[in-house]
Amino acid sequence: MMNHKIIVRFLILLLTIGFSTSGWCSKIVYPWNATNAIVKAGESFTIWFDADPKEKIKFVVLKGPYNTVSMLSVKTKKGSWIYDEASGATYNRKITVIIPEGTPLERYDLVVISSTGESVSLKSVKVIREYKTEYSIFHISDTHIADESIRAENGVPDRLPYLSALVNISNIIGSELVFLTGDNVNSRSWDEGNANYLTTWPSTQERVDYYYKGSPENSLKGVYDFSTAAFTVNGNHDHYEREDDDTETKNKPAFWNKFHGLRTPNFTYGDARFMALSDAFGEDMDVQGARHASWLDEVGKGNLRIIYKHIYKPIPQPWATEYDIQLGLVGHNHHRGGENPFRQGNTDMYIANFTQYTTFNLINVKANGEFSVENNLVAIENPKDDPSQFRPKLTLDFSKPNDGSSSNNTATLVNNFGLGFPDGKIRFIMPKGFYYTINKGSVEQQFDGNDVTVVDVRIPLKSNSTTVVNISKTNIPQPTLKEVRYGEHERHVIDFWKADSDTPTPLVFVIHGGGWQGASKERINRFVDVNTLLENGISVAAINYRYVWQAQNAGIEPPVKAPLYDAARALQFVRSKAAEWNIDKTRIGASGGSAGACSSLWLAFHNDLADPKSKDPVVRESTRLQCAAVIGAQTTLDPKQMKEWTPNSNYGAHAFGKQNFEEFLAEREEIIPWINEYSPYALVSNNDPPVSLIYTNSPAIGQEHKNPTHTANFGLKLQEKCTDVGVECEFIYGADINPSKTATEYLIKKLGK
Repeated sequence: MMNHKIIVRFLILLLTIGFSTSGWCSKIVYPWNATNAIVKAGESFTIWFDADPKEKIKFVVLKGPYNTVSMLSVKTKKGSWIYDEASGATYNRKITVIIPEGTPLERYDLVVISSTGESVSLKSVKVIREYKTEYSIFHISDTHIADESIRAENGVPDRLPYLSALVNISNIIGSELVFLTGDNVNSRSWDEGNANYLTTWPSTQERVDYYYKGSPENSLKGVYDFSTAAFTVNGNHDHYEREDDDTETKNKPAFWNKFHGLRTPNFTYGDARFMALSDAFGEDMDVQGARHASWLDEVGKGNLRIIYKHIYKPIPQPWATEYDIQLGLVGHNHHRGGENPFRQGNTDMYIANFTQYTTFNLINVKANGEFSVENNLVAIENPKDDPSQFRPKLTLDFSKPNDGSSSNNTATLVNNFGLGFPDGKIRFIMPKGFYYTINKGSVEQQFDGNDVTVVDVRIPLKSNSTTVVNISKTNIPQPTLKEVRYGEHERHVIDFWKADSDTPTPLVFVIHGGGWQGASKERINRFVDVNTLLENGISVAAINYRYVWQAQNAGIEPPVKAPLYDAARALQFVRSKAAEWNIDKTRIGASGGSAGACSSLWLAFHNDLADPKSKDPVVRESTRLQCAAVIGAQTTLDPKQMKEWTPNSNYGAHAFGKQNFEEFLAEREEIIPWINEYSPYALVSNNDPPVSLIYTNSPAIGQEHKNPTHTANFGLKLQEKCTDVGVECEFIYGADINPSKTATEYLIKKLGK
């Protein structure tokens, strides 16, 4: 095992000297350029490396734009492996490393340090928390970078601005995967009209550089600038056809290996299987199909199988039919995308039109493997105008420089597409050392980099809309532990603040609001005062959970089961950490707002979900609470009760998979067992813990309310029920109260010694 002090000194050295920006690595075969690695934090992946004789591997590092991560486990296997049968290209080292738990989500440079120096593969490793079950794929094709025979004054290819615009659009949409399906870096030396081409573009490397790196000095982005993993496959123009260059003319696969890397890789993403086919270099695709078939037999077929190649026909048969390849992503036929899909056997082939039209396909994938395609969307309203005049249909602007210089900022997203994007993304760069909160959306991650704090926000973007997201620092200290995983879903994470104490402390368990449809744990300051709790010797945990729309896509019935049982699982997980986190598991209270308040009451009133006989030690823990203090809670999910208490009620349909409140009410009798299972009002019994119900308005039973979702009528009726069965219930309401302060004081009173 490496000496820890050596590693620390090494990382300090890396931060001091930085890395080469070349990215053109003859030694790192995979992941590199055309093929990225997607790796979950805490799991391993294998680097294919072509070492010099006697070269020894010392360290492997991931370097992001804001942080550096050292791989503490590095195992090397020597041998000789062919990675491209057509070219005969080989490598001789397999370097297996483990991504540390808690590594920030990022697209990283891969750095291998050996006895002969460093090898860098830029933007080649995408670290994720979990495989998403619902996500989008961004597909473009035929970028034809460096196609012109007369060069612009600044030397930049005329078509680079189109690629750059599409990179920006993809990053705002928040797609999980990007595919570029051929004719990426153009070569037209054989055309009569391009007699000056070789003089204009003498260097293949330069053209490839523009494709991947863009032109930072001209604020133009390349493939490296996609925020997520990007995969490139070759097209018929992706080689340099010069009669006097034997290597490039006679061995096109070797040319691709030299400048791009792998040509026909395959990889898994959750239950999806992705396979590249090279169809533009005159190869036998049946051989490729057979290799992919063996791989599918080994890893399993999953529920979605996608090929990416350049030309829509042919595809290898009978392989594609026997293995039920559902979707193909292609290019080549620049103008025929509007006719999509082109059916090849059982496979729907989707062409992405010429990038100069700024078109892209967006594939939306569901948990069961079903997908839908938004066909050849146009990213720029005026793609024929000068790029300096482009009007993108989706934009992101900041009110202040987004560079870590300001402790608050505002992001404005304008979506002029006629469709919405459910997973829009904003990256805020903020001053280091603070805990930040947002006014809307969900914080995907918040981490301290070398010099700044990075806050990634996900926000649904409605069609033809403007969305404004504010971020600001709070007085909340940084969590003792951040983004601790309590389950397998990407939203199964906890932030934990440990109170300073020599003895086990009580804990407040906070569940954020947002209708079970949005928001995140970073809203904790709306519900409790973390500093006051810590000063009183009470530790704090705040959780994220699955949204109901995610549950619905995953086939969970009713959808509200997912966030509620997630809360129960998170509570059990916290209890399982009692010794490690210095928690008194007998003194845990809950707090939250709106839907989070309903979840807290559900935990308070539901029978214990612990299973003492479970093999899972977490499940053996209790889900019971000592108390709860909640703000704006929906105390019932029964539409009939809601209408009786507040006639203009309109909440709760989404919790049970209904389209609207009218449908919810009409179908009440059919789902009354579900309603009774998930409504706190229906569950309360005389052995339940005391609760405090806090509202910023006054009750008026039987009257309409301007905010029926958070009306104090909910609190009054639950207090009546609690009084009837003998449960202590405090009901506080009024416009002049401070909800988070009131909740905090109650929790200190109930949990303190």
